[in-house]
Amino acid sequence: MLMISLTLPIIVISELLGVPAEDRNNFRKWSNTIIAAADEFEEDFIEDVEAFLAYLKELFDERRSAPGNDLISNLLQAEEEGEQLSRNELYSMMILLIIAGHETTVNLITNTMARPI
Repeated sequence: MLMISLTLPIIVISELLGVPAEDRNNFRKWSNTIIAAADEFEEDFIEDVEAFLAYLKELFDERRSAPGNDLISNLLQAEEEGEQLSRNELYSMMILLIIAGHETTVNLITNTMARPI
């Protein structure tokens, strides 16, 4: 049961964002690092965040060149009154979506499955 709660949320958020399947484990690792830093500063935090941001920059550049049918492509193309999201706004949105879409859902599924009926 725990395996389902760990894999299902990252599959769903990755599909929505348009993240390739082979990169899902990295997304899970980065999400866990960011969450762990809220409790205590981990040694790998800076390294993982830098790797995550570098990955996102590459993914954003790729989606700008060849937009897909995914949330990242839509966010990159979104425009209101001639303004688009800044790079920092895009990074913040991705971090929020990954943490909210992965971490909280893992905990919800795990707690639901562990609770006796």
